[in-house]
Amino acid sequence: MSNYESKKKKLIELLTDKKTPPLKFADIVLMLDVKPSEKDLLQKMLDEAVQEGILKVNKRGVYRPVKRETNLKGIYLATKGEFGFIRPENEEENDFFVPPGKNKGAMDGDTVLYKRNGGDTAEVIGILSHAIASFTGVVHNLHGYGRKYVVPVLNKIKGFFLITEEDAVKVVRNDLVKVEIVKYTKEYTEVRVVEKLGKANDPKNIVESILKDFNVTREFPTQVKTQVKTMFSDPINFEDDARSDFRRLLTVTIDGSDAKDLDDAISLEKTEDGNFRLYVHIADVSEYVTRGTPLDKEAFRRGTSIYFPDDVVPMLPKELSNGICSLNPNEDRLAMTVVMDIDKTGRVLDHDVLESVICSDARLTYDYVQELIDNGFPGMEEDPKIAMLKDMYELYKILKEKRNQRGAINFDFPETKVILGEDGYPIDILPYKTGESNGVIEEFMLICNETIAQHFGVMEIPFVFRIHEFPDPVDIRNLAAFASLLGFKLKNINNIRPAALAQLVDEASGTDYEEMLHTAVLRSMKKAVYSPLNVGHFGLASDYYCHFTSPIRRYPDLLIHRIIKSILRGTMDYMNIEPLKEYVEKAASRSSDAEREADDLEREIVDYYKCLYMSKKIGEEFDAIISDINSAGLRVRLRNTVTGIIFFRNLSDYYNVDEKTMTATGELSKKKFQVGDKIKVTVWNVDVQTRLIEFMTSERKTSEMSEEEIMEEYFS
Repeated sequence: MSNYESKKKKLIELLTDKKTPPLKFADIVLMLDVKPSEKDLLQKMLDEAVQEGILKVNKRGVYRPVKRETNLKGIYLATKGEFGFIRPENEEENDFFVPPGKNKGAMDGDTVLYKRNGGDTAEVIGILSHAIASFTGVVHNLHGYGRKYVVPVLNKIKGFFLITEEDAVKVVRNDLVKVEIVKYTKEYTEVRVVEKLGKANDPKNIVESILKDFNVTREFPTQVKTQVKTMFSDPINFEDDARSDFRRLLTVTIDGSDAKDLDDAISLEKTEDGNFRLYVHIADVSEYVTRGTPLDKEAFRRGTSIYFPDDVVPMLPKELSNGICSLNPNEDRLAMTVVMDIDKTGRVLDHDVLESVICSDARLTYDYVQELIDNGFPGMEEDPKIAMLKDMYELYKILKEKRNQRGAINFDFPETKVILGEDGYPIDILPYKTGESNGVIEEFMLICNETIAQHFGVMEIPFVFRIHEFPDPVDIRNLAAFASLLGFKLKNINNIRPAALAQLVDEASGTDYEEMLHTAVLRSMKKAVYSPLNVGHFGLASDYYCHFTSPIRRYPDLLIHRIIKSILRGTMDYMNIEPLKEYVEKAASRSSDAEREADDLEREIVDYYKCLYMSKKIGEEFDAIISDINSAGLRVRLRNTVTGIIFFRNLSDYYNVDEKTMTATGELSKKKFQVGDKIKVTVWNVDVQTRLIEFMTSERKTSEMSEEEIMEEYFS
């Protein structure tokens, strides 16, 4: 926030305070002891506050708040649509929906004054301070005016942004630029160009601009680079007697074919009584990233690695993430190992947590392991690795069944796989479903995380839990109503338990409504977050859960490793626990924010690639399913995971929408669309900058039909 914005915010807070009486300009000058040289600046702030609807001034020059009794403060959250939400200053209140045209020009993150309009709706009545000072966008010509304007790369940044006359001559149409806001008016927001980023028709430039808008930097600070260069001057001690040596133990990693940061490795032995001894080896990142160093501070700030098509912005420099920390094959590595004895029912009989040194025997891929599963593990008699993989598969099925029995919810969403060409343009968009080979590792990580959380969660020490609170009863009732429309029943909605949602998800699996209902269930639940307080994990139906298994790419895991090692080594300062408690609280909050920001960024980039891909498919026909119906039109989803809308305004009839039955019925044709219907659609229009994909059904626009054709179609 600039110094000007900061002063303006304090001024507005003073004048909108209930204790402050209505004041004239001279009164304000006296109250604030404003210097003569600053009076013009004060007048400018007051004028802007009046223009923004925060203050009003009468003919006698008296300033007072607008509708003081209804003024509430919150943060405006923009969406890709024309609507938004307000997150109240009082965190105990739910967000309020802001209908189109009711945001008074507020942008994402702005601190606003608002009034409630009944129910869960509200409208912005003034803007206290702006959150966005700069952003990236594409230059366009303002025809007929000789000026240029910028369309933001991020669609949630709303407004009309006019480039200053001075900077307009420096850029041309289709330039990708970073701009800084210099002035707000009722009609437009004026911006100046601070950096040219290349041409907007290069996808690589757009991706980099999205990273800028999310304040994500690829480069590490100089201090971090210096630390990394000096930290390996002494050889690493792999012969430490305090560490358990598992280098002779058969160990493998299983990851995607393009993975370079290998966090986890697995060993498995079958005991004489038919039980299993599972070793989960996790990279000991905390040995290299110590508290308070430049490397640690940057990892804390980043919070997580960010993955998107053919690229990654890592939490740690590649020398660590892909190098000394990664559990690469045939190389000694420091690790934290959790050893679990598990019986034939999936119950953990005993466990131990150890500092260790390992040496992976093989770097396997999910595709390779899946092929072995599909073909019955050929070669297991000759190859000990394949024999161990067969035992791993057996344990996986036991653990999965136990988790299902306790009511854990199993989503099976197809991920979006974007195939990029050498020029950075998407050449294909595919649905990608994980197989049982992914499930093997997932189950082992789940049981390891639960074991760690339970072991250390019962101790009275600061710890970072992964929590998932119970869903809101209103959201559950809405879900039950939606499921009923599709022919499914959600049980025990007044006393919801994970098992009821798990049953609903399982019943929908394999049907035409699978993806739609799974999405609805997911949206009905709260988001999992990091917390120093344990409340359990609803979705996993688990009393204790944490993230321990990915310290290369998640900060909470790294912090947990440090805490555990201090306990194992006897260095935990139990008499001075408060500083650690405060740090854990900050880390949990920052990591939750970082995860949400990373998810938003990844979604933004994938949506951009989807639009870019579909822009080359204008006029082509696709199979689709109707996923939602609202007053604007039909939301549809293609098999390749691309989503878009069929606007009612483009159809040759007027459609009445019934939200209770999730249907739209043509007034003349009586043609009915319902959520879940399979239809044929044609790509009608794609606006890459606003991320809008428009489809059409086989119907034609009324404007393309003669009067005789309309009469014949609807009245014959």
